[in-house]
Amino acid sequence: MINVIYDDLARLLKPKYLEVYGKFAARGGISIDPFVNGGTGAKYRALAAARFNAWRGVRD
Repeated sequence: MINVIYDDLARLLKPKYLEVYGKFAARGGISIDPFVNGGTGAKYRALAAARFNAWRGVRD
């Protein structure tokens, strides 16, 4: 789901850097926090890699 949103936004906006984060509370008390990011050009690809590596799976 988040990948589809990311792809649509990237296609429409053509940003240098884009980050999409979802906060879902599923049934049974198990929540998921999917995250996708990306960028164009070396500077933004490096930023995307650094942000993804720092991702711990949960945001407040």
